[in-house]
Amino acid sequence: AAGQAVIDHIAVTVFDGKGGIDTEDLQIGIVGTNDKPINVVPSVPQSVIVDTDFQFGTQPYNSIQVSDDSAALTVTLSVTQGALTLNGIAGLNFTTGDGTGDVTMTFSGSRTDINAALQGLIYSPVAGTTGQAQLSIQTKDSEDFTDSDTVILNVHVLNGLPVANDDRASVNQYGTISG
Repeated sequence: AAGQAVIDHIAVTVFDGKGGIDTEDLQIGIVGTNDKPINVVPSVPQSVIVDTDFQFGTQPYNSIQVSDDSAALTVTLSVTQGALTLNGIAGLNFTTGDGTGDVTMTFSGSRTDINAALQGLIYSPVAGTTGQAQLSIQTKDSEDFTDSDTVILNVHVLNGLPVANDDRASVNQYGTISG
């Protein structure tokens, strides 16, 4: 962790091949640095049915999470062609949006509170719209290190089963049906 200091000891023994031996204790000081936060996002485009809310964290490999050792993080979520709703806002402080039906929201909180809110994040596509949308996440720690990622959302019409219609027709012997 950032600022954490650890001293490790290594004993080094040297033999000269003629019976001489010397042992020294080496001390190595290690001071931790701040690592940038890491966003964990789906690595493949997500399939969204038009006019249907899509929930992250409900299928294998489609959750969104943040990881960092900092006490507080700031997250910005934005989406094209729709809106986002968090799975709760406990422990979060908002500077943009309120966590419900937002195109863009920025909030801060602990990693635990942020991940609880992201588990079950809902994307609501614009009604009747199909095509590609993008969800962007940027996470910033207390030392302004950031990680940014994008998730592709393919919004499409559900390919339903074929529908048979009652197309009755009658014809006289040697007649023709058209249409």
